[in-house]
Amino acid sequence: MYNMKDDDIERLVGALDGPIVSEIRRPIENKLQKCGIMYRLFSRVKSKESIRAKLSWKAEEYERDGKKLQDAIGFRIVLYFRDDIDICIKILNELFDVDNYEYDKPNSETFKPQRINYVFRIPDGIIGFPSNPNIRNIIDDTFEVQIRTIFSEGWHEVEHDVRYKYKSEWENEGFISRELNGILAVLEVCDNNILAICDDMAYKKYKEKDWESMLRHKFRLRLKNDPLADNIRQILNEAPDIAKELFRFDRGVFIDYLCSYSIPLNCNNIVCVANEFLSKNEQIRQISTNRIKETCARYIESKAVS
Repeated sequence: MYNMKDDDIERLVGALDGPIVSEIRRPIENKLQKCGIMYRLFSRVKSKESIRAKLSWKAEEYERDGKKLQDAIGFRIVLYFRDDIDICIKILNELFDVDNYEYDKPNSETFKPQRINYVFRIPDGIIGFPSNPNIRNIIDDTFEVQIRTIFSEGWHEVEHDVRYKYKSEWENEGFISRELNGILAVLEVCDNNILAICDDMAYKKYKEKDWESMLRHKFRLRLKNDPLADNIRQILNEAPDIAKELFRFDRGVFIDYLCSYSIPLNCNNIVCVANEFLSKNEQIRQISTNRIKETCARYIESKAVS
């Protein structure tokens, strides 16, 4: 079953390396851009050599468990900030049906690579997915998404080609293998430190009443360079309680709101949205748009009902 002919593998790669990838990629990009998360998105179709090698390597496991190749199409989302991982997973779960996943939670007793690999079903109606029975006996109508942080991405790339592909060579090299994992442990500290640096910067700018810089470092989103409106700046300068509320506004709530409703991403709109969740200061409400007031009301009501 798993000895595909070269012609079938050639046809498989040719069929997948077309509109299928872009049709899957488009909604992922649209949603991530909509909520302003800082990321990089990569996609690939396995080469025929890689498909042949994996079918040979995992033939026994696939035969035993009745499995098929699930990662012929693969995506990798590389996030700038560690706390966006669960947000990204939530977005993907809303877009696609999960087939299976591996999500290794950090273990305080050991350090090892953290896998965040999801396999999703290809939605119905995607153009070009192969119907050839010789091919469909080998591959599932699925695609894989790996989620990493920007610090861990380089390590995983090196580890994949140095150790993962040659596991037998590393079986008795526990100390060296641990050293390789130790590099990843340092990079995990970097992930945490960059968040702490941004938080420290946001607090410093809050104390200095540099509201634009405070908002950029607190929310860590791809904001437009629109300057903060003078009237909003004046309100924040004269109302320390409102500024404090804004500084404490939950970033995750704001991003979740953005996943549901589209608004221009700039500092002015952050202030207006936060105000609808917090004190509802009338001066800021007069500046805000009807869309922000209406969508915030709908969002808040939907969360109260759920």
